[in-house]
Parts: sequence; C-alpha cells; structure tokens
Amino acid sequence: MNRGQNALLTKGKRLLAVFLKFVLIISAIPKLQTFVTTYSGHITAADGFKDQQSVNIKGYAELKKNNKEETVENALVMAGLISAYAYDTDDIVLEQEMELVKTSFVGAAEVSLSLFKRIRSLATTNKLALADFGMTPAMLTEYSANVDAVEADLNIPKAAIDQKHFNTSSLEAELEASEVVLNRAVEKLMPQFKKSQPEFFSEFNSANTDTILGSHQTRTPATPMGNFKMVIRDKNTLDLLNDGLIKVELDEEVYIYKSTKQNIIEEPIGDIKGNVMAPNHKPTDFTGTITNAPQTIEVLMEPLV
Repeated sequence: MNRGQNALLTKGKRLLAVFLKFVLIISAIPKLQTFVTTYSGHITAADGFKDQQSVNIKGYAELKKNNKEETVENALVMAGLISAYAYDTDDIVLEQEMELVKTSFVGAAEVSLSLFKRIRSLATTNKLALADFGMTPAMLTEYSANVDAVEADLNIPKAAIDQKHFNTSSLEAELEASEVVLNRAVEKLMPQFKKSQPEFFSEFNSANTDTILGSHQTRTPATPMGNFKMVIRDKNTLDLLNDGLIKVELDEEVYIYKSTKQNIIEEPIGDIKGNVMAPNHKPTDFTGTITNAPQTIEVLMEPLV
C-alpha cells in the first residue's frame, strides 16, 4: 500500500467515525443513508485487502540461496566441459560464451536461470560428445534437476507476489469506488446541513480532507504554506493522462502523479515554477501562484507524435 492509498484509507476511517456518530441524522434521509452505506462498504473492503497484502515470501529466501549455490557449482562444471569441447572443435564463439557465462552467475536469479538453461541445452544437445570429456548421464540428470529447482524457487514466490499484486489492485479499486460515491453523492447532500446540523456539517468537512502528496522539505515552521491540485491533460484530446512526474522548482521532492488521485501538493505561498513529465508526451513547464486558498493548476501536454 503506497502513501496515497494509505491517506485515502485514513480519511475513509475518519469519515466512518463521523457517520457513526451522526447515524440518526443520516438515517433520516434514505438516499444519504444508502450512499453512506455504500461508501462504508468500500472502505471496509479496502481495509481488508490491506491486511491481505502481508503475504510472507521470506521463507523461500534460504531455500533459493541453497538451490542456486548448488546449481552454480554444477553449472561451472558443465560449462568447463562445454568449454573444453568448444576448444577441441575450434568453436571459438562457444568457448568465449562459456567464459562469459561463468562470470555471470552473480546476477539476478532470472538472468542466472537463463544461463543455467543455456548450459543444460548445450550439454543435452552434445551429451554424446561430452561423454569423452567426462560428463556422465548422472551428472546431466543432477544438473537438470538443479535447474528445475531454481526455476521452481522463482515461481513459488512469484505466485505469492502475484497474489500480493492482486490484493493491491483490489485495494485500489475499492478506494477509487469509495471516492466516486463520496465526491458524486455524499458531498452533494451535505450543504443542507450547514445550518440545520452545523456540528455534523463541520465534523464531516474536517474529516473529508484531501490527500497531500508531500511537503516541501526545506520549509521552516514560520513559512506560510498553501496547496494546489495538479491536473494533467493531453493538449490535443484534453483527456486526462494516467501517470506523470511533477517537479516544482526549489522543491527537493519529485511528486508522482496519478489521474486516480487527488494530486494535492503543498508549497510555500508565492509564485512557483515547475515541470511535468508524462509517458509519450513532451516535458512541459508550468507556473502558478500559491495562496491561502486551494486551487487547481492544469497542464496541457503535447504528444511526442
């Protein structure tokens, strides 16, 4: 769960506490009660998916380490046999490949696996010839089992990671759905309570605060701050862009933009300049003036083609 998701979930829990406190007021308006129930369901579901993200894949670490070490040891033996065979047959390319292979096993497991499989394939294809160099069927069988074990080690935790990704995606979907019902339904019915139920109205607005992407790291407590919401669109179609990076001049942070987020950035009051980058679009500069009042800065980005 990233910082933005955590902020939305925290806001949701604050709102649930407010709804519970003022349940009698809410229940008097059937549609508001329906919207609040729907919103509560999404927040509760998101919280449940958050808990499921704690899939533990650390237990595979020692097994993977042991399997890989044994496979590397056997792979070096097989690569030596193939290298000698390559020398004997004047296959300089294959000989050089085996020399390079032997220096590459310290890389990522996925890279090592491809090298292990390459050696197994060469050893299998040339097993009759390699018998003259000392390779036995038992050696090839053992090595092949080593390679399969390494691949299995990769796939087992990968399944856990995939499940974790599923839970993250489901968490995101629930949070997005909660924001839709909050923004398009619940918030629309709240102004009626400003005078009739001022305590409910005030506590709802206090709990319903936007997500702050980050704070200016060099600010001092005496620096007056404001915030702005960033919106990024395609210059030609005016469609919202899904992803981007925002850099404000003199700010140490680079902010990650998501069209599904609030994208609120806090900066010192005054004039600002910045730059936006997004996939398949040209980097675009922007300017603005930060005040006490929240505002929106919209950037239109030109496509690369």
